[in-house]
Amino acid sequence: MIRLAAGLIFALIPLCTQAAAKEQSDTLRILSFNILYGGDEIDFQKVVEVIQKANPDVVGIQEAEGNIPKLASALGWKYYDSRLHLLSKYPIFCDSIHQWYYAFIEIKPGKSIAMFNIHLPSDPYGPDLIRDGASVEEVLKNEYQLRYSELDTFELIFRELAQKNIPTIVTGDFNSPSHRDWTAEMKMMRRHMQYPVDWVVSKRMEENGFVDTYRSHNVDPKKNPGLTWTPAAPPIVGTNETHDRIDFIWARGVDRVLNSTLIGEALSNDVSIAVSPFPSDHRAVLSSLLVEPVSTQALVRAFSDSSNLRVCLSAEGIPNVSLQIKSTEDTPIKTIPVTAATQGEVVLADLPSATYRISLLSGSEEIAFTDVVHNCNASEVILRLPKFEFNVGEPIPVFWERATENRYDWIAIYADSFRTQEDFYRNDTTTNYFIYSYTGAKSSGSLVLDKNSKVKDWPLPIGKYRMHFLLDDGYTSVVSIPFIVKP
Repeated sequence: MIRLAAGLIFALIPLCTQAAAKEQSDTLRILSFNILYGGDEIDFQKVVEVIQKANPDVVGIQEAEGNIPKLASALGWKYYDSRLHLLSKYPIFCDSIHQWYYAFIEIKPGKSIAMFNIHLPSDPYGPDLIRDGASVEEVLKNEYQLRYSELDTFELIFRELAQKNIPTIVTGDFNSPSHRDWTAEMKMMRRHMQYPVDWVVSKRMEENGFVDTYRSHNVDPKKNPGLTWTPAAPPIVGTNETHDRIDFIWARGVDRVLNSTLIGEALSNDVSIAVSPFPSDHRAVLSSLLVEPVSTQALVRAFSDSSNLRVCLSAEGIPNVSLQIKSTEDTPIKTIPVTAATQGEVVLADLPSATYRISLLSGSEEIAFTDVVHNCNASEVILRLPKFEFNVGEPIPVFWERATENRYDWIAIYADSFRTQEDFYRNDTTTNYFIYSYTGAKSSGSLVLDKNSKVKDWPLPIGKYRMHFLLDDGYTSVVSIPFIVKP
């Protein structure tokens, strides 16, 4: 540790040894795991056990609910990204423009792959609609509106990465089955499979050049249905669930899929690694891939870690490297020469809450940068409404400040009986919100809840309600405001 002027502390820490990188240079084990609202609804230690038994190199977590640092600590893993819900044995870096969408995983010095982790909206769920009598046209209309459209921005980035020939992996809970599982031959193989469906989300992924790693390795959906939803039973899930394969690891630009399997409860079909009791309502997917990472040159990433600001950097082979911290007024606060190594981690302590620009320099030239909001008081989210009475059907604006910039932070309206700090899932597994919208990973901003939001019930009936700010793809409210809807 070296104390710098202006109260800054930094340490240059080697990210990985050459031997460690060479040991698994081309073979990657990837895990996708929805851990059920933070992983502590059933048994958090069993979530850790799942990951340990899988022995992956990179993990995409869904429903993290703020527990990515806790998971990383329990595993003894140094690298994680709380925004993208990634855990890795290798250094993680983010593109300065698209840092809310994907990361680079540096498999060996100066060589990386691109990694996405996606969680698409859950309700209404297509197989449930079919079970309840919906036509294929109604089902596909719901898929286009609810899930297909969520991939629009991702597709633009997929195309950019394809042009650069960067190997790309996508983990996620897509809440949508595969068209390769819902063929005419599979009709009535499960009671809700009443007709073939060309599920548009999986088709869109294939149209973008991705391979469904599980179905690529297990080609027969009759022999290996690979059901990830759901190993759970009431009261964790409902009594009339439609079991399907909705969790995926997609890969593009890899040499080969070596293996793909499920991790779940003991004595379950297609499960090759068992943990008991199994701690989630989703089985995990584990795929082994042969991949050749590509050169990515200079990379820098910064994120808040409690009261510290952590900056990871990679500049393999680039001379005269230094790190510069600037304020929002573009005023340099400190320039730190990187002399011990061109790869490492800088820990900045005692920085006040603010937005900073972190630049990686070669001489005086900026070769990489990232902007970061450092919030030492992340729990003190402020939520505001312009008024506290709304007419039936009137759009409801809401404003927030001091949020943590989690990609899946969200704002939702609940009945007035749901109060701040409650874990709604534990108190009501049907999660009865009326309407919600994601914050877009913004520390401050505004949005309008109306018929165009993600809706269960609109217009809101006359009554008393609460507007909640909920954390990180989960159901923990950090602040709420009461309001009423009147005639």
